[in-house]
Amino acid sequence: MSINSIICSTNIDHGKNKIVKSALTSYSSKLVEEAYSLKYVSSGKELYKLDNTEYQLNSSFLLIANPDQTVELEVESKEPVNGICCFIDKDLMNEVANFKQVTRDNLLDSMGEKVEFNYLINIPVHAQGTQLYDVVSKIQNIDKKKLNSFDEKDFFISLAEKISSYSSSIYKNVSKFECSKISTKKELFRRIQIGRSYINDNLSNSGLKLNEIANESYLSEYHFHRNFRNFFDVTPYQYISENRLKLAKMYLSSGKYQLEEIYTLCGYNDLNYFKNCFRKWCLANKLT
Repeated sequence: MSINSIICSTNIDHGKNKIVKSALTSYSSKLVEEAYSLKYVSSGKELYKLDNTEYQLNSSFLLIANPDQTVELEVESKEPVNGICCFIDKDLMNEVANFKQVTRDNLLDSMGEKVEFNYLINIPVHAQGTQLYDVVSKIQNIDKKKLNSFDEKDFFISLAEKISSYSSSIYKNVSKFECSKISTKKELFRRIQIGRSYINDNLSNSGLKLNEIANESYLSEYHFHRNFRNFFDVTPYQYISENRLKLAKMYLSSGKYQLEEIYTLCGYNDLNYFKNCFRKWCLANKLT
């Protein structure tokens, strides 16, 4: 087992916030967490149990836990499993939640009120495409040499705000699911996330079909399509097209690939069709 030390720790208002970067091969723990925590795996997989519910956190996935939840972690791997855990003080998280509940006109009158933040859906999600992706990317790029220029206080305040905003957007979209039980909404969210992850992992597959995505999600094509559209406000086809073109832009920006190579890497069969789609997408997004 190998564990990197805590790379930064700071006091903000009434609590301690910290980031832990780890590289584990064999590890086991069980504790009741005192702070909110964001867990992210950059390579390998970690097995979590939150209040006796098991979750497998694969590479590029994140999971958020509330204070007072019992969190168990198991890692067993021949290769190091690289992960990140950010702990955010309860008072800071609640202050951010309280701020979002008030308007500028009644802000000063509301300073004494307390809103208890609660992250309702503890389900692993693919980090890419979420409001939190830039956060974990920034942490991954931090090393000891860069700590002197790292603004810790601003980082944790920004992280708390993004978690609060992300939580609100998830709750809003999950509420669109046409079922009454919160447990059913959570399960639908979990299955939609499985489908989204499958899409992200198979963008290069030109034969990617809705029925196989739905099968991976344990939903019928109709229910997957309808609930995916309700949650993300785009159809699966639109999501695939958009992310294939984003992937193409990334390959092109790297300078390592030509368009003649990129179109097949992004799941297109016809170069001219790809060029036309890419040109229209760049114009629509004002990209050069």
